[in-house]
Amino acid sequence: MIRKLMPSIILLLILAAAAGYAYSQNFFQKEDTPAADPRLLTMNISEIDRIDIQTNSSDSGAAATNKAASSVQPQTVQLDKQGETWNMTSPAAYPINPYTIQDWLTALQSATIHGTVEEQPSDTSKYGIHKNTPVFTVHSRSGNKLSLAIGDELPTKGYYYAQLKDGSIIQLSQQAVTDLQADAFHFIDTTPIGWDDNQLIQLQWSSTQPQTNWTLKHKPNIADPAQDTWTLDGKSIADDQGTSITDAVKNTPTDQLPVPAAQVKSYRNVLTLSVSLTVDGKGATEHYQGWQDPSDKQYVWITDPQNKWAYRISADQLSTAAQSAKGSNQTK
Repeated sequence: MIRKLMPSIILLLILAAAAGYAYSQNFFQKEDTPAADPRLLTMNISEIDRIDIQTNSSDSGAAATNKAASSVQPQTVQLDKQGETWNMTSPAAYPINPYTIQDWLTALQSATIHGTVEEQPSDTSKYGIHKNTPVFTVHSRSGNKLSLAIGDELPTKGYYYAQLKDGSIIQLSQQAVTDLQADAFHFIDTTPIGWDDNQLIQLQWSSTQPQTNWTLKHKPNIADPAQDTWTLDGKSIADDQGTSITDAVKNTPTDQLPVPAAQVKSYRNVLTLSVSLTVDGKGATEHYQGWQDPSDKQYVWITDPQNKWAYRISADQLSTAAQSAKGSNQTK
């Protein structure tokens, strides 16, 4: 009986030996999952209360001018958080858009390190990192700091050299570099004319370039906003026509940093925009003024209701906004 079973026993012993050898060689173990790239930022973005960005004055991007960076003077952008409010303190106290700051911090939080190139480089210029190379630094309430200088693109494309504050040269993805490129203009509120339509009672437009005058009135329906009523120069218009006019006026962006309002007050006054609102049950009226340099009729400088800043806006865009009301009158 044993003799008959011997071939089977021998086969089982061979299979057991083969299985043991395979196990010892990790044949049956799953390959390790590649470790995820480490995060560039180790602190929580909610703890960040200061952002410093050293940019090149001739460039709005981080890595684009590194070849000539040694001859370009840097400019500094500083953003400080007081409580839950961000403010720009350098190069000036420009009004900012808090959403762009949050987007920038989110991009920083998402950036990962795609490998270390050199721990303690003796010559960083070969990586496109010079004295005046753009540098991004964030500070936390607890005293932690992350400093990052962006260098040249790698020969393999799609990645850039960057240097951490400890001196290490790392690799960042092109997307991360693109997301982090920023200057003062990146963070300002580029649409200086604005209000909440739910608070709007009346909008009066009076301009000489072109010669346009109209009054838009709005009666909000608190219970059902779809039942709001709008009139243009006393004639009833549809809700979507009313919001189309307000959108046209509000969506007129500036294309450069604002200047102090006093700098444009010597120009010719070509626009008055009066915005009547109801805020917390109280009425308020804000006035925007448009000023045009007679030697440059391509632009109009809009001063804010506080008469603090003036924003350069295309005269053609303002003309389109003015004519939006005329179009609504014609279609009624």
